[in-house]
Amino acid sequence: MTYTIEYINNQSDLLSGVDLGYEIRNACEDEDITLWTMMTMTTSVGRYEYTETCPDQNRTNSGKVIGIVGTGRSASSIIAAKAGRVVTVPIVSYFATSDELSDSERFPFFFRTVPPDKFQVKVIVDILQHFNWKYIALFYSLDSYGIHGARQIVRLAEMYDICIAINMPVALPASEREITEIAQRLSEHDKVTVIVSFAVSRGALAVLEAVRMLNTSRQFTFIGSDGWSPRFRVLQEFADVLIGGIFVQFRSELPDTFPDYYSKLPNNHQQTSQWYQNVLNQIQVAENCTDWASCPLPKVHWNTQQVISAVYALAYALNASLEENSWQNGPSDRTIDGWLLKKKLLEVSIPSTGNNYFRFDENGEVPGTYQINNWQITNGVYGLVNVGKWDSHQETLLHLEENEFQWQTRDRKVPISLCIEICQAGYIEVPLEKKCCWGCQKCNDYAIVANENNASVCQDCSVTEWPNDDFKTCVPIHPSYLGYRNPVFILSIAGAVLGLILTASAGIGLCYYSEHSLIKASGRELCSINLFGLGFFCIVVALNLLRPTNVTCVVIDVCISTSFCISFAPVLLKVNRIWRIFSIKPSKKVRLKSPKSQVIMASCIILIEVLVAISSIFFGPSTPDLLIPPRRKPYLEIFCRFGYGFYASCAYNAFVIIACCYYAFKARRVPDNFNESKFIAVSVYSTLIVCLTAIPVYTTAIDVAQKIGALSVPLLVNTYLSLFCLYLPKIYAIHYQREDVQSTRGSTSVESSVSSQRPGQGPGTIFRKEAPQSVVL
Repeated sequence: MTYTIEYINNQSDLLSGVDLGYEIRNACEDEDITLWTMMTMTTSVGRYEYTETCPDQNRTNSGKVIGIVGTGRSASSIIAAKAGRVVTVPIVSYFATSDELSDSERFPFFFRTVPPDKFQVKVIVDILQHFNWKYIALFYSLDSYGIHGARQIVRLAEMYDICIAINMPVALPASEREITEIAQRLSEHDKVTVIVSFAVSRGALAVLEAVRMLNTSRQFTFIGSDGWSPRFRVLQEFADVLIGGIFVQFRSELPDTFPDYYSKLPNNHQQTSQWYQNVLNQIQVAENCTDWASCPLPKVHWNTQQVISAVYALAYALNASLEENSWQNGPSDRTIDGWLLKKKLLEVSIPSTGNNYFRFDENGEVPGTYQINNWQITNGVYGLVNVGKWDSHQETLLHLEENEFQWQTRDRKVPISLCIEICQAGYIEVPLEKKCCWGCQKCNDYAIVANENNASVCQDCSVTEWPNDDFKTCVPIHPSYLGYRNPVFILSIAGAVLGLILTASAGIGLCYYSEHSLIKASGRELCSINLFGLGFFCIVVALNLLRPTNVTCVVIDVCISTSFCISFAPVLLKVNRIWRIFSIKPSKKVRLKSPKSQVIMASCIILIEVLVAISSIFFGPSTPDLLIPPRRKPYLEIFCRFGYGFYASCAYNAFVIIACCYYAFKARRVPDNFNESKFIAVSVYSTLIVCLTAIPVYTTAIDVAQKIGALSVPLLVNTYLSLFCLYLPKIYAIHYQREDVQSTRGSTSVESSVSSQRPGQGPGTIFRKEAPQSVVL
């Protein structure tokens, strides 16, 4: 400050003919002392008096206070600004940053050469955002500076989704109880690793003492506001705790002419106070230099530039005020009005570094420009290292040199300050009871982790999809089908092959003994059709194991419905013929009982079924579909979903089968000689029961194996029942029983049957006594 005033007094183009004087007082960071100092300094405020004998002689002045530079704290600056309003004296502070002072109506005469805390708060929040520190502790001093700064941080933290786990004020000075409470709060929130301290140096010391009290291996990263700056020498006691800390300071530079001024300080006769001498001695002791000329130039102070700007602002404003009053050469006596000086302060434009100009806005404030420092240790020496800047004039506000940072973490990487459990793939973050803490919750096995409104949510895949390995994308499930190792597949093939062998054996036997009386009496033509249908059943069972496609599903549909009709149409005609023979009156002739007519009728019944099956291909075909398990699994099965045409064919076949059951029931009391109807009844009844059982099983089946089994069982059951009830016993009897025994038994049976009835009456009259070979066993 003294350098700047002397430099201005030596300039000829600024305040020509006027010398600035100054009086420096220490407010001791106390509001009461600030108020007393303001009142004593401004008691003679009112006029600026200037007398001059002649331009060539020494000037004498009797100066009164026209402006005040200071104070260095927001709380004391509020007191000074209120007093300045009363006496209309402009106050230009070099370090008061509280947003409370931005109210130009309350403090119309207050100016400052430092940006308000709203910029500094934005710097701190931008740093938190940059390093993704979302879980922090906030401590602030109980004064205007700390309270308003903390309020702004809380407001911005909510906007940027930053959780303040600890929000605690610190008294000035802090008591032991408060320090213990800070330590306790930090120990309770073990996930907090970043501490934001928006406090003056005394408040910062309390937080550091609390951290030291924890006596733990936890490493904290401090983010200090500019309020820490005046006492960094005091904070050296906690240098090891502060490693990795980030501190926001104003950008400041020493003028080029200051080194020369500094080297001549001991010879400056104007500095005669004991305070001045004490300061010089302290510098020599601190720098360990006995000769002042050998003392190194001190480092740039935290607000050097702001002090210089404050003095220049008052000087330029005073110069403009005097020019407006048309002050001319020669003795004069002018009044410097505080309102006029305020007006000129708002208009002042001072050349600054580069091509920039320092100027106030309508609230008496300046834009924000900060330097970001990192507390590091280099060669055993602790200190601040510039690692970035924040400039409100730039498009990209924050610029950091991340490689220049020194962190206190074990791996020397950026610290993590999140109360979030690291979730594995397939888990989402869910809130826990502790404030702002998140745990992990597993999604369903069939759900992926999606981002919705900047939050992770479980999103179910469709029934035909399943999450990939990292649970971020749903991928289609490749549908599977019945494998050849499946027991149902093996049993179905075995049953079909055995059925074909037995059917072929029965067919061979039927052909070999085609002239035998038992074969003739059974109806060789209808038996042949029936055997073909039974063999077709076995083929259909094998076809049913093919992988479903549009073609295979249609083929299976048609084959199933047709095979049933081929199998049961001749059975229906056989049992109907038996019933008609024994139920018709003797005087009437039984019609349509010849083999030819029976074959024609069977063909017509089968043809109708074929037409229905073919029509179903066009109007309601069966198509492949996916079978979705009731409990979601990472697999699907494909099967043939039968169309409406298949159900129409089934209805027709059901009519044929029921008709078989009906006539088999009607013919249940025929003579024992004609007991084939009973075997037919057993076969048909059993098939009907199995089919009725298979329908609900097929409908409710939860996998393809059950559906295949439900379709295969009725086909194979009907095949085996028909073979073992109608064909294989006959062939066995023909092959192993003696013809004479059969003839004798048949003759006796016929004689008994015929003798029990009158000639020309009853069923027995259609047989000749000497033709026992027509008897049916």
